[in-house]
Amino acid sequence: MFARSLIRTAPAVGRAVSRTTASPLAAGVARQAAAPVTMAPRWMSSLPDILKSELEHDVAEGSQDMPDELVELKEFVEKSMTIEDIDGESVVKLHSTGSPKVVIEFDCRDSTTDEGDYDEELVEAMEEAGMETEGGSAVAFTADVEKGSDLLRFHCTASEVVNIDTVEYLPGGESGVADNAYTGPDFDELDEDLKNAFHEYLEDVGVTESLSNFIAMYSDHKEQQEYTRWLQNVQKFTS
Repeated sequence: MFARSLIRTAPAVGRAVSRTTASPLAAGVARQAAAPVTMAPRWMSSLPDILKSELEHDVAEGSQDMPDELVELKEFVEKSMTIEDIDGESVVKLHSTGSPKVVIEFDCRDSTTDEGDYDEELVEAMEEAGMETEGGSAVAFTADVEKGSDLLRFHCTASEVVNIDTVEYLPGGESGVADNAYTGPDFDELDEDLKNAFHEYLEDVGVTESLSNFIAMYSDHKEQQEYTRWLQNVQKFTS
């Protein structure tokens, strides 16, 4: 408010100078009013440097390189599936090339730590023996098995094995199911023989432990790629 008032009155001060001798104070005020005020944003002082340092650390660690084990798994998966992976997007899709048609979908941001099914006594024994008790990555994914316009959708978690969370039957596909439709029970409540049969069915359509390992490892790799791309974009924006 004060600065805008000075700018509006600056011409009047100039006219007064032409008629009389201006005082040093008045001349100083006029110069301050005419000069643009510039202030460097505080956030620009350190953020680009920290982002640059983080990027350099990623390069030094080789975080963009695909591990050899993942390279081998990718080659194996591509024998029966095509991988749909778009730069800048977090969702990856796998499409089967044979029959039945199977579509796998996962989001690289849905990765958690697989704690495993160890009980407390086993964990203590493993720790005393110097064994690692922390699990690897566990990634949520869906496996859609298509038959005509109908879907059998498996909600799963990928780690060293395939864990089934729920199984949904969607007649007419996803768009043909009402919001309040009953699509399936809690998988944990099913009989053990029935649960084992569902696991065998998934293996028969190509959702195997090898694919599960690929999803878990590829999700980590994809997330790192997108994180690095995000760092590059933000560092460029703030520089």
